[in-house]
Amino acid sequence: FFTPRNVVKAIIEMSGIERLPDGSKVCDPACGVGGFILEPIVTKRPNDYYFENGKLKSKLNYFGFERGFKQEDKLTIILAKSNFIIYLSDLIRDNPNKTKEFAKKYNEIFKIYTKTTLGSLSEVNKEEYDLIMSNPPYVTRGSSQYKKAIDKDTNLKNNYSVNGMGVEALFVEKVCKEIKEGGNILLIIPEGILYRVGDKRLREFILKNFNLNALISLPKNTFYTTPIKTYIISLTKKIASKINIIQEEPVFTYFIKDTGEKLDKTRISISKNDLKEMVRKYKYFLTDKIDF
Repeated sequence: FFTPRNVVKAIIEMSGIERLPDGSKVCDPACGVGGFILEPIVTKRPNDYYFENGKLKSKLNYFGFERGFKQEDKLTIILAKSNFIIYLSDLIRDNPNKTKEFAKKYNEIFKIYTKTTLGSLSEVNKEEYDLIMSNPPYVTRGSSQYKKAIDKDTNLKNNYSVNGMGVEALFVEKVCKEIKEGGNILLIIPEGILYRVGDKRLREFILKNFNLNALISLPKNTFYTTPIKTYIISLTKKIASKINIIQEEPVFTYFIKDTGEKLDKTRISISKNDLKEMVRKYKYFLTDKIDF
C-alpha cells in the first residue's frame, strides 16, 4: 500500500528531521518506493547530499529496507533506487561523471532481503536509529507464517516477545526496539491496533516505553488499494528512568477529512487538504503541550 505523497509530506513535517544533527540515522523498515527516505531532500534537507574528495556523502545516514522474496518486491526496490536518481537529478546534472558514486550510494541506502519472507523483520538492531518513519504492512491473514519463522530463531523470538496480532504488530515492536532513547517514531497503523484484545500487550508495551505525542485519524480510502481505517501515530522513546511512569502530558489528536486528493479511483488533486492545518497546529502543540 504505497503512501500518498501528501501523507508522506505531513509525516516528514511532523518529524523534525531538519533538526537532526549530522550523522543521525533515519530508517524506514518497509520503505516501498522510498518516499520517507527521499522526500526530505525536497522539503526539509535540500543540501544533505554533497561531494567531498570525489565521494558522494550525506549529512544524515538513511536506511530503507524491503523484502525481495517475490519478484514484485524486487521491482519495488528498483523503483526506490530510480526515485533516488530523480530526487538527486540536479546533483547528477552537475556531476555527470560520477555515475558509480550515485549507484554506490543508493545501493547503500536501499537494501532488500531476498532469502526470507520476513524481510527486514529478520533483524532487530536495538537502539540503532534516531528517527523512524514508516507505513508498515498491515495484515492478519497469513501472519502465522511469519510467527512460525520467528519461533525457529531464538534471538528473533526474544525480540518479538510482545506477540501482538498481525504483521503490523511485529513491525511496531521492531521499530520500538530499534529507536534510540529520545528518538522519534512516526508510523501509519491500522485502527485494529488501537482496540483489538489481541493487541492489548502491544499497547501496554508502547505506553510503558514511549510518550505518545499524537494520534491523527486518516479518512477511509486514504490508500488507493484498501478502505482500511488508518492513523498516524507519533512516539518518543522514554529515557530509562522514565519507563513505567504514566504519561501526564496531553496527546495531540486530529481528524483528517480531506488529504488534498479525491479518495476514489481518480485520485485527482483537490484544494482541500486538512493535513497542512494539522501539521501547523501540531508544531504549535509541541512548543507548549500543557497550554495548547
